[in-house]
Amino acid sequence: MSRNLFVRESSGLSKEVGILDSIMLNLGNMSAGVALFNSISPYISQGGIVWLAAILGLVFTLPQAYIYMYLTGRIHRTGGDYVWISRLLNGPLGIVMAFALMIESTAVVALTACFFSSAVSEVLTTIGTMNGISSLVSLSNTISSSIYSYLLGGLLFAFIIAFNIFKAKWGYMLVTIGTIVSLITTFVAMIVIGINIPHFSTSISPFLHYMKIAPPPGFASRITPFSFISTLLILPLLAIFTYPWMQATPAVAS
Repeated sequence: MSRNLFVRESSGLSKEVGILDSIMLNLGNMSAGVALFNSISPYISQGGIVWLAAILGLVFTLPQAYIYMYLTGRIHRTGGDYVWISRLLNGPLGIVMAFALMIESTAVVALTACFFSSAVSEVLTTIGTMNGISSLVSLSNTISSSIYSYLLGGLLFAFIIAFNIFKAKWGYMLVTIGTIVSLITTFVAMIVIGINIPHFSTSISPFLHYMKIAPPPGFASRITPFSFISTLLILPLLAIFTYPWMQATPAVAS
């Protein structure tokens, strides 16, 4: 039987991102994995520090990010892992990866909607309570209800989808700006907490008082000293829940 040359038909639509957008798209997706990881954080090794493990894990993600960008440049417009696997390893295995990506994407959509509405509610509650602004606390209680929570999540996605429909580059820029702001605020928070470690208990007391949070009896005596080994033991779980989300850049190339 003769073999015919396969030619992939294309609309000619090209989506391009720069190096910064590519990195930020991947980092933005990885936050979903971190959210999943935090759901099992009570089971991490005692003495381990999650944020320190996350920084160490970031170092190990750099080679993976480089490989993704390299393959995207060498094999244009492929759509990511499942196409690479189909071409280089096995077709049926690539199909399994495609279904896995679909399930994963459904999960991240649900997680983003859930955590966005709850995050807005918590921020309003904290600001309103700490500064005595009852209107913000009341607004937070309204947003936390099921109907308004779903509505807020739906509006967020409608806004993001509209960005991508009218101009995909706007969507990439939105992700880049949001991720940069998130990274800056995270590093600032880490620095502030690190500087205040010697008197952390005293500094956080007003917050605990206003939020009516009381630590369990004997909590201080049960705090385990820092252990670098325990921190390293967090990395395998962090990798399992975070690394698979580094697939945004290939999807842009599809």
